[in-house]
Amino acid sequence: MAFRFTLAAPLRLRQSMERREYLALEKIQSEIAATRLELTQAGQELLAEAEQFKREISGGVPAIHLHCWSQRIKSLEDRREQLQARLQRQEESRQQQLAVWVEARQKREILDKLREQQLRLYQRAEARREQILLDNFALLRHGKPGD
Repeated sequence: MAFRFTLAAPLRLRQSMERREYLALEKIQSEIAATRLELTQAGQELLAEAEQFKREISGGVPAIHLHCWSQRIKSLEDRREQLQARLQRQEESRQQQLAVWVEARQKREILDKLREQQLRLYQRAEARREQILLDNFALLRHGKPGD
């Protein structure tokens, strides 16, 4: 008789739920990486613009150009602040999703442990049944003691 875990369907469901939550966590982590890259690029662009602005201002520039440069730098600073705020929201979301995934994993592990326990009990019972059969065959083959 083959081992049959009575809670196999709930275990598969828990495995599926854990996988879904893990994929959601990976998606958030991917978004965080993309935002960090964007933030780095925005910072580099801001530095480059600021350096260009310093070079231009030292050479003497009409006021209209200064205004355009300052607007461009302000726009880049605003973009960087928006990215930092998005990153903060994503980090919070990641923490929440991590907690959801850990809970799903723990629920799955409970069923896994229960399955392992039941499998060990089944294996022990099977080993006992096999030993009884072997003992019975030996008795039949060699006759009962005292015959």
